[in-house]
Amino acid sequence: MTLTADQRVAIQRRLRDRSVVRQYQELGDHLTAEHFAEQRAANNDPSRLTADLCGRRAGKSRGKNKGMLARAMRTRGGRFLVINETRNEVRRINWIGVQGDGMATVVEKEQLPAVLNASEMSVTFPEIDSIINCVGVDDEASIRRALGGAYHGVWWDEAQKIPPRFEQTIREVFMPTLLDHGGTFALTGSPSRQMAGLFYDVTRDDGKATPRGWSVHRWNMLANPHFGRAVCIDETWYARNKRGEIDGGPYDGPEPARERAKELRMRDGILDLQSLYGGPDVAPIDSPIMLREAFGRWTHEDAAYTYAFHRCEYGPLHYAPQRFRADGFPDIAKAMRDLPMVWHEQDECVLAVGADLGYYPDPFAFVIWAWHPKRATIYEVASWRQTHLDTEQQAAVLRSIRDVCEPSFWVADAGGGGRPAVAGWSREWIDRYGIPFNEATKHNKDAAIENFNADMLARTADGRPRMQLREGSPLSEELSRVQWMRVRSATGRQMEDPSIPNDTADAGLYAHRAAWHHRIRPEAPPPPIGSDAYYAAAEKAMEYANHTQDDEDDFEPAW
Repeated sequence: MTLTADQRVAIQRRLRDRSVVRQYQELGDHLTAEHFAEQRAANNDPSRLTADLCGRRAGKSRGKNKGMLARAMRTRGGRFLVINETRNEVRRINWIGVQGDGMATVVEKEQLPAVLNASEMSVTFPEIDSIINCVGVDDEASIRRALGGAYHGVWWDEAQKIPPRFEQTIREVFMPTLLDHGGTFALTGSPSRQMAGLFYDVTRDDGKATPRGWSVHRWNMLANPHFGRAVCIDETWYARNKRGEIDGGPYDGPEPARERAKELRMRDGILDLQSLYGGPDVAPIDSPIMLREAFGRWTHEDAAYTYAFHRCEYGPLHYAPQRFRADGFPDIAKAMRDLPMVWHEQDECVLAVGADLGYYPDPFAFVIWAWHPKRATIYEVASWRQTHLDTEQQAAVLRSIRDVCEPSFWVADAGGGGRPAVAGWSREWIDRYGIPFNEATKHNKDAAIENFNADMLARTADGRPRMQLREGSPLSEELSRVQWMRVRSATGRQMEDPSIPNDTADAGLYAHRAAWHHRIRPEAPPPPIGSDAYYAAAEKAMEYANHTQDDEDDFEPAW
């Protein structure tokens, strides 16, 4: 049978295409040849959902940058997405690379047959129509475009910094984009102070089972042979170091010279890290920051959290799950029925609503507290947080609360992002919407948080927490996450980490501050005269006196 001219051209094209694909595959293999065992295992994992938990300088981003390039060169028509905390971070870590190991830098060094678009941060292999796009979470335009794609692979680097508002987006939007091509979703990161969120849930190493479908890889700097000095340690080294054996006599292991040299390098590297994280002093080797940064381990640090959610010793804070309607809005009518029945029988339930009024597109949040005037316990009835609501929509939400439960106290934040939404706010909200707001007291926030935490940590006569929260509520979630910044302000004041949403926590704080003055509080006996507690309370009373001259809503002295 004689082939026609068209058939011969088609065969030649297929052979040429196969040759091109094979050449690109070989380039990908060459690019990842230097990967060490842990990098290779993570990049070659066939699982749809993977997560890499690593210490600093463990080579996670370096390995993934090259691994993503290799995947793009092995996938004809491939579509890949790289995400990081901000556009600047994705450029610094994934595009350029901290040590010149970013994707654009590697393409130029290795002279790969790719087209680089620096403004869009995209890598394109024209011959095989394969593309990698790099975006930052703060680049809303790029994120919107990314949400409309179908991908062979999505990689979120520095996943410990995933904003809570994106966790639902990941589950409901990003993961479905992988279905068309049977793609993969990968998270890489290091432990952070915030032990919450998707990355923590997937990689926590406290013995709790890994969520179904996820494959987790863990390693630290000791595994990275490309790092000039091994700067991490394992349990064996740590135990021997504590016993003083590292600086002692010769090592009698199977390979004395090699093992001894490794241990000395590790010792020197550890001292470097201790000095880095300890400032002028030296961070203890078993300090939380060293365990996170060097060991790559999740470590709870109570002092890092703004609220005492994790410090309650008297049992769970949750008394009932959050009630939701079919449209996702809290079902306040049903939530009211979860409160102690004696309140309803005597019709003495008191309610306070706190709201953080967000000017579009800032978040709007509310919290409803309930208490009985003759009892110390305070209950969260419901909480809610939503973005992109204008003033009319916020008013509609608050009217729906008024229509169901008729709160006695309304407190709103009229500063910051809420100011444009409520200009001339108190009169307008009363006249136009029928919501009798009082302006939230925002000064001396540290004292408000202290009182809030005191309620959270206190217990009733029967041993239950005095503050009762809704399981799964936005308030409960934020109280478990909000943290102080590592560095204090110039005045020495602690500041909340702005990267962690606190809108619902603030709304709860405003309403709690109002409720605190209208609730029965068991009187504590005064401290003995002349004791340290007596003088501390006296100083605190003087501080309060300075703040309460013109503010009837401020707090009472400590006794």
